[in-house]
Amino acid sequence: MPVGQVYPDGSTEQISRHGSLIAQHIATSLQRVTIHINAFKYPVWGTLERLAPCLNAGVPAIVKLATKTASLTETCVRTMLYSGLFPEGALQLVVGPTGDLLDRLGPQGVVGFTGSAQTAHVLRSRPDILSD
Repeated sequence: MPVGQVYPDGSTEQISRHGSLIAQHIATSLQRVTIHINAFKYPVWGTLERLAPCLNAGVPAIVKLATKTASLTETCVRTMLYSGLFPEGALQLVVGPTGDLLDRLGPQGVVGFTGSAQTAHVLRSRPDILSD
């Protein structure tokens, strides 16, 4: 959905007892990205499982894969991107260290994780991930 567009979803509804408050659901574009951190044993399945809901919601996905299976996942992502079925920027791949990627996530961002206890501990120690 284009940025700045708002689409009404249904009619207005009374949300207070005496009708002094009304509400209406709306659909609007999200300002977010998802980061998928995948374990080495799920090089393709983990990516595809998390990618489908992102594409349906119009949210771009960044896939961070395990180094051990990087070549298989990279081949899969390259094939998907070359198919022409994905909008530009809908899928990105990170191989290697992420730098400050998680610092740039923002409050609407999402992190999906499958992997080791060591990586889980690192993610849980980040106050920005736990507080948002």
